[in-house]
Amino acid sequence: MVTKLQNINDLPEVDANAGAKVGEALEKAAKIIKPVVEVAKKIVNNVGPVLEKGVQWCEEKYPIIEPYNPTELLPAIIGLVLVFYGGHFMLTVSAVEAFRMIGYQDVKEALIVFHKNWKAIQVANQKDNTIDADGDGIADVEQITAKEKTSRKMLLVLRTIDPAEVQKAYHACLMSWGAIIVTLKMNFAERSLAIYNGI
Repeated sequence: MVTKLQNINDLPEVDANAGAKVGEALEKAAKIIKPVVEVAKKIVNNVGPVLEKGVQWCEEKYPIIEPYNPTELLPAIIGLVLVFYGGHFMLTVSAVEAFRMIGYQDVKEALIVFHKNWKAIQVANQKDNTIDADGDGIADVEQITAKEKTSRKMLLVLRTIDPAEVQKAYHACLMSWGAIIVTLKMNFAERSLAIYNGI
């Protein structure tokens, strides 16, 4: 049952320091996760260019082997291995087949979406790091506190990415992960059926 307010004074009081408390909590959280974020950033910055060059190299060399149908060669090799050793990896094979049937294509598209948005964030971040609004010769990001910088970068990310696109990609990854978890929980007969459907 909804109670109708008779007077504005009937509204519950709001702590005047609530905003400051939230800001302090965010600052503490930022200090805690900052080392992890810095390590992740270094890994991405170091590994990312190598992966991009690897993908580019594969795209350049793929036409050479394309006449030999390499997309059919890999499944053939995997099938040959399973003929001799498949019984030892029933659970793994079942999980892979469940992922392939339910989420492979969606996850593939999701990774493309994540990569596109990540590149957009990198470009926007580099541009933001050079902004000097007051014209004193020092970038604005170098003259603000860690708390202000965290808020600034979070807003930058939110302005740069496509929220609907990223959310859809995130849900696709969750669905695929759920399919793998469900497969791992199934009994032997159901796993065998999953493999049979994949074949």
